[in-house]
Amino acid sequence: MNVNEWLSCLSEAYDVAKKEFSSRRKRLLLRKLPVEDLSEDRGTKGMFRMGVVSALPPWAEFQDDVEETMQALTRYFFRKTVCGETFGPTSRIEETFGNPLEENYGLTKGPFIDLAKTYWTYKVEVDDLFPKRHDLVLSQVLARVEGDIASVLFPTPGPLVIWVRQRSQQQRQLLEQYAPEIDIDAFLENNPILGTSRGRISRKVFEERILIRCQNPNCARVLRVPNTVKALRVRCPNRKCKACFRFPARELEWLDQVRPDAHPEPHKIDELESHRRSYDIPHNLFAFRVMGSPWATRRVQESVYAQLRTEMPGASEKELLKAIFKTRAFALPVGPITSEEEIDKAMKSINSLEDLISYFITEEAKEPASPDPFGIGARIDEILSA
Repeated sequence: MNVNEWLSCLSEAYDVAKKEFSSRRKRLLLRKLPVEDLSEDRGTKGMFRMGVVSALPPWAEFQDDVEETMQALTRYFFRKTVCGETFGPTSRIEETFGNPLEENYGLTKGPFIDLAKTYWTYKVEVDDLFPKRHDLVLSQVLARVEGDIASVLFPTPGPLVIWVRQRSQQQRQLLEQYAPEIDIDAFLENNPILGTSRGRISRKVFEERILIRCQNPNCARVLRVPNTVKALRVRCPNRKCKACFRFPARELEWLDQVRPDAHPEPHKIDELESHRRSYDIPHNLFAFRVMGSPWATRRVQESVYAQLRTEMPGASEKELLKAIFKTRAFALPVGPITSEEEIDKAMKSINSLEDLISYFITEEAKEPASPDPFGIGARIDEILSA
């Protein structure tokens, strides 16, 4: 699609949302941003294209309109999925990537392949604006929406492996919010991205390894296990431990949203679930608070340290610590530190893993995720640190 065709598409999205696509909003989308020519830097071009780096400035005059447009477009995207519609001919997918979707995913029908057709035609049509029109607000909004959808439903392979149970919960939440009419259970139960269908992609998912910790508190060794939605029976390879345990220890929705390397011991899980039920805390909010605890921060950074130590055997301690810092600073959503200069400045006082963990915990404490007038979060921290 060209610019005018996308503007027409957005006008329809606003009509569906029962909002006015005003001339002021149109002028904003056609506004050029002060960004460099991306044609000479493939890496930067790719970062902008995937929405990892945004050219959208955080100006007050932009923020409300951009967020409203992104919401309207996201809802329009899922409406087209529900109606079995695409953003262009599906033949362009094969022309662009070489294979039809059905062959790539090993599926011929069902809610997953229907949504895949909507998504990949969207992506192909957005690509028409890059790189020549990448500097428009319109292009950046379209790329941001694609990045948000892809990060949950069609993730790009990379060094970061997300537990498929976590991703399953994220997909369910996204579909419940934007497309509750879809048969969500069928979508999740026959999904190659989650390894719950047959075929090449599902096998590849199972071959991935996630990091967990031995549930023997006297061992706590970092282990690598298959990435699967199924419960696993794991035996610690440590000759002094040899503990055998089930992972995940409990079938709880909030636990499936916690990183596998930050799962508490079974008795703590029971205490946490009792605490959650006593206040009737939604699972997603409870998982968010568990992951924001100092205990979870420590667990995650220790696991990342163990992983990078294996991947970077020749790195000095300082280089390793800086690499760990970057995994957090550049995580999505992007953290408060996003430049090499700022990282180098912070790293001057960090000489050990303990220093790094203390730095992260201190910085998070400066801006707590939410108020805690009833001590609910404090009790979570108390249970985890016991």
